[in-house]
Amino acid sequence: MRVQFHDRRQLGKKLIRLTATTPHPSSAAILRRAEPLKSRECNGNHAGRNADDRKLLAPLWHTALLVLFVVSYSLLQVHFSARTETLQLRSRVPVYLFAIFFELILWAYVWFLGVRRSGTRFADVVGGRWARAADVWRDIGVAFVFWLVVIVFLIIVGHALGENPHAKKALQVLMPRGALEMFLWVLLSISAGFCEEFIFRGYLQKQFFAITGNNAAAIAAQALVFGVAHGYQGVKGMASITIYGALFGILAIARKSLRPGMIQLHAGRVRRHRLEPAGKVPPRSVRSIFLK
Repeated sequence: MRVQFHDRRQLGKKLIRLTATTPHPSSAAILRRAEPLKSRECNGNHAGRNADDRKLLAPLWHTALLVLFVVSYSLLQVHFSARTETLQLRSRVPVYLFAIFFELILWAYVWFLGVRRSGTRFADVVGGRWARAADVWRDIGVAFVFWLVVIVFLIIVGHALGENPHAKKALQVLMPRGALEMFLWVLLSISAGFCEEFIFRGYLQKQFFAITGNNAAAIAAQALVFGVAHGYQGVKGMASITIYGALFGILAIARKSLRPGMIQLHAGRVRRHRLEPAGKVPPRSVRSIFLK
């Protein structure tokens, strides 16, 4: 009986030592099984985000048709620019109304015939969120700081490229005079700030990124189309506006929102009139900043 009791006691001690030195199967095995699952889940989420970023906002033919139209319209601007520079307009009201209508038509083409049909939400294109007043003031502050950055860059570009007589003459012809023209100029500034940002930075830049997978290439491509769209300002004007568009593209990516860019575009056009009362042309360095 003593021998049996001694054997049982020794067996119990061995079992205790064995249990203490052997990892519990529920801890080691479960961790080994969970790690690959967690890794696959993270990779799946990352891949899903990349797939959303690379999603085309519209068919390629839609983008090609838009770019072709912009280039064709710019060539018409170049053809008629000499006549525009010598115009003596009694009223700029028809010009402003046509410009507002034209930009809204382009926006409608992009949104209704392209982006909306892909299932992309309007808010996803614009980005950002204004849930409270602080959000609005933050974007206004960003737009103001961005404006200062734009001033530095475009002054350098203006001095490097030299005088732009095409832009100077176009500015003299198109600047508003009188209360009605100023009111329509403000409406044109609002429509331009919204439509141009939506079309070039919201649609084209995202579309070019979906095609190339490269932010730098997307910024450069949309900026080039943006610059070419202003053919009436000549080669120097288009070069300046291409750089201008690239800066807006960088801002859109940095903020993940078009709102600061829209604010700056609108405010920049209004300030342009304040710098040029009664059709007087400001110095070249200032004019190169505001004539877009």
